[in-house]
Amino acid sequence: DYTQVNPPCLNGILVKQESAKDCIETNFYGTNRVTKALLPLLRPSSYKPGIVNVSSVYGLLL
Repeated sequence: DYTQVNPPCLNGILVKQESAKDCIETNFYGTNRVTKALLPLLRPSSYKPGIVNVSSVYGLLL
């Protein structure tokens, strides 16, 4: 089965559903899990902490 998807890692192309699932698992859920893990460490800071997520087209999962 193929699905048309449009997250940055797949660029709006038809891909196998497994590739789309892997992309979303890595780019959305992976980022979400890391952010949740880091928040308790950042909250006590006297500065204004932030998390910056950087991604690249070179991370394509095709």
